[in-house]
Formats: sequence, structure tokens, C-alpha cells
Amino acid sequence: MQSSETLSTQEKIKAAAREVFIKKGYVAAKTRHIADVAGINLALLNYYFRSKEKLFHIIIMETLAELFDTFEAIIKNPETSIPDKVRLMVTAYLDTLVVQPDIPLFIINEVNRNPKLVIQDLKINERIQSEHFIQQWSVFAAKNGIPTQHFIHILVNTVSMTVFPFLAKPVLSEVFGIKDRDFVDFVIQRKQFIPTWFDVIVQSYKQKPL
Repeated sequence: MQSSETLSTQEKIKAAAREVFIKKGYVAAKTRHIADVAGINLALLNYYFRSKEKLFHIIIMETLAELFDTFEAIIKNPETSIPDKVRLMVTAYLDTLVVQPDIPLFIINEVNRNPKLVIQDLKINERIQSEHFIQQWSVFAAKNGIPTQHFIHILVNTVSMTVFPFLAKPVLSEVFGIKDRDFVDFVIQRKQFIPTWFDVIVQSYKQKPL
């Protein structure tokens, strides 16, 4: 059994690695810098994690797992409607990203560099497949006149509305003067706006099917 000191050292290294990897990405990050941030020597880092690649794999997988754990728990809950699922996911992700705004760019860059992380290692297909959710969406789509093949468009639109402000934060700051404090207020407002826009998209199918 590992001692509390050992666990503390490992957690320090992982916290430092998460900080450095998210800011710099895998290629630019250096293990020496991670060791410095963790307040340890490089030999100790190598003792616990052997290589930058192994440490990075742990960090990216834990980061992705945190996000998908939230997604999975919400969509598989049989007690919530589709609109409620959208509201809960938007709120949960915006709350997370306000605290960790660099995560979206980090994940996009690293998953594009190695798509296998999501498809195979994280077993994303298995995690998001839910007989209840598939059936629930099918009923919801039929009731609202939404073609089955449009599900991915609606999903991408909803995710994009949630994530894009964090990717575009520097542009929003320069063009619209949305600084850090204003940006938090801006994101909080979107907790209400995005579910409303989802409802508008759904209503558009009833009025004029695409």
C-alpha cells in the first residue's frame, strides 16, 4: 500500500503536469518544467511516471473522463426530459469551463493530434450509448418532426454554443471589450440562452421542417 507521502507526491506531479500540458500542449511541454512547477527534482518525476508520454496519457484521459462522466450521467438519467438534459449539460459544462477555460483548446488540439484517445482509449461509443436515451430521443424527435439524421447537427450546434466562447475568448476581449469579469457574466447568461436557443431550433422543425 502506498504511503500518504507517495500519494501526495504523485498528486503534486499530476497537478503540475495538468497545468503545464493544458497551457503548452504535449509537444511544447517539458518534464523539467513540470518538475519545477511540482517543486520536485526531475529524477523523482521520472521515478513515478517514467516518461512524458505516460504522464500526458494519464492527464488527458483524466481530463476527458471528467467531462464525459458528466455527460454520461446526464444523458442516462431516466428521470429527465430532453430539454432538461440540455439545460443540465450546458450548466455543468459552463460551470466547469469558467474555472478551467483553457480545457476546450487543449482537448481539441490533443484529440486532433491523436483521435484514438477518444475513440478507443476512452471507449466513448460505449460510454454515451444508452438504450433509454436513444429511445427517449427517438420519441422526442418524432413528436417534434425532427429527422433522425439531424440529431448530430443539433448536438454539434448545442456543444458549439457552449464551448466556442472559450475558444474565442481572446477575440471577444479585443473586438467587444469582454474582459475577464465581464466574460464570466457573459458565460453565466448563456446558461439561460443556450437552452432557449435549443427550444427555438426544435420549434423551427414544427413550423417548417428542414
